[in-house]
Amino acid sequence: MPWVEQERILVEDQGTTAVFSSDSGHWATANDLAIGQEQAAAIDDGRQPASLLDAAGRSVEISGADAEGNLEVFVPETSARLEAREVLSELKLRHDDLERQAQSAAGEYHKLRKRSDANDPNLADARQQLQRLVRETFEFRDRAQRLEAEMLRERLRHVDARLSERERLKDRIINRRLEELLNPGLKWEPRENRPSRNGDLSDAPQTSASSSEERSPTESPAAGDRLLRDDVSWFAGGFDPTYVVVGVTVDKERKTRSWTLRPLPRVVPTFSFHAVAYTAAHPVHTMIDAPGPLSWSITRDATGTVVRAELDLAAFERRMGETAASVREVEIGKYPGSAHGSPTAGALAKAHTTAAARSNRLETGILDDGVAWKPDGFGSAYYLIDFTWSPETKWITWTLIPQTNVIPTQDFHARFYDGEGAPLALDGPLAWSYGRREFGHVVVARLDLARIADRLGADVKKISTVAIERYPTE
Repeated sequence: MPWVEQERILVEDQGTTAVFSSDSGHWATANDLAIGQEQAAAIDDGRQPASLLDAAGRSVEISGADAEGNLEVFVPETSARLEAREVLSELKLRHDDLERQAQSAAGEYHKLRKRSDANDPNLADARQQLQRLVRETFEFRDRAQRLEAEMLRERLRHVDARLSERERLKDRIINRRLEELLNPGLKWEPRENRPSRNGDLSDAPQTSASSSEERSPTESPAAGDRLLRDDVSWFAGGFDPTYVVVGVTVDKERKTRSWTLRPLPRVVPTFSFHAVAYTAAHPVHTMIDAPGPLSWSITRDATGTVVRAELDLAAFERRMGETAASVREVEIGKYPGSAHGSPTAGALAKAHTTAAARSNRLETGILDDGVAWKPDGFGSAYYLIDFTWSPETKWITWTLIPQTNVIPTQDFHARFYDGEGAPLALDGPLAWSYGRREFGHVVVARLDLARIADRLGADVKKISTVAIERYPTE
């Protein structure tokens, strides 16, 4: 519960108090305010704040939070991702162990001092040992407090982002809740058949490429079925003002939803859109932290350019996990913009590019180990500094730095080729996000390899090359 004390705002979260100072404009934990002030001062005068370290002394970075606010840390030395609370717990356990050792060493020192004179070398050795233990105890306490402070700041940033999202949807949330209270039996019509902001129909009448028997609520639906139910509302107004939606197709057999779009006059097609799902928690619909990348294709007909965006419902729902059961709305959004690359981007990339980023091989257990990975397509906008595989999530991740004076774009995708160089008929849309390394901000592009395996089945072994390419604009 927040409260105000003169020019400070205090927030208590699970027994930990955070303090926001209007002077510094920064958050810090109350029991570690000095650390927060030190880091804030470092940021204000251009210095890098002290590094976060784990129990092994390795540098770690907060890499983000999920929808519940659970944090992950990234270990650049090993490219590992760990739960922040586990790293914090290990630091605290190490601190407690050292504190016990220091207490024991202090007792031994006092006993030795009683039976020895001041010049006894053993007494000096005991003092040095105690000093070493006290120093290590302080070091681990300092590491734990710095990590805990950063974790709280990250959670507060996560909460702030959700509050901003609620503010953006405020009028819609209020009006919808009001209608629900006034009309308890009201069944909401999907937004795609209601007027959009540009005055046209946000989508033309929905068509279905195939039909399937409706499951009863008690049955356990297969992946994608939840998003095919009638009680999920779809909002496609996010394509505006780049596109006008002229048609929607739902393929229940393939479990996809696609939108047929026409670019507005004098607008160059862009592919920086994705799907975002929301739960039904009243009075606020909460965003689910699950990537919803779109596949894109572009053609021309007698009236001009036609763009098609497709969402893989099965893959989208699988990424949501158990929260898929509570989905009530899916909205098309645009990836947030970012500043262009800094003048030092090239030097930063040269200094921080990993050996993995320079390799074109990666063992995934899904594709053959001999598959060639060709990320050269990123080279028109980014420097590639890291290339990793997560066997837990089955995501391929490219970590990128925008090139100098280049504005980051999400107009890239993965293409798959067989041994003869022929393209396979499956698009590889990328999920985009922003992160931070010790030297600054980075752009992260991820490929859901589990989706590729699901869609291709046994043919996934035909893949010989995975290439990053730009979506064509005409």
